Amino acid sequence: ERWRERSDVSWLAQKRFLAEPGIKERILEFDPMRVTPRVRKAAERIVKGNPAFERRLISRVSVAMAPLAEWVLAILAHARVVERTAPLRDMFSQRSRTLADLIRREHPKE
Repeated sequence: ERWRERSDVSWLAQKRFLAEPGIKERILEFDPMRVTPRVRKAAERIVKGNPAFERRLISRVSVAMAPLAEWVLAILAHARVVERTAPLRDMFSQRSRTLADLIRREHPKE
């Protein structure tokens, strides 16, 4: 997916990005659960300390881009939470499977 290829966060690059056909739908359909740790780290290197992601500065250039920049930051925060909670989600899935197996053994279909 081309999302991962973007490292140019200049205003001109972002104008081109927003002008791409179907971009609104692609943004709305974006699945934040698919952000891998590698992609998150690469994106964080791009946005860390970058004024292009500061609302007060970006709002001067584009009112539309400020919420989009905040969305990117929220996606990155979400990805960090997903990474931290992965062991708990894995444990929950394992325990749920164990419980389902026990219930099937105790109450086989007749």
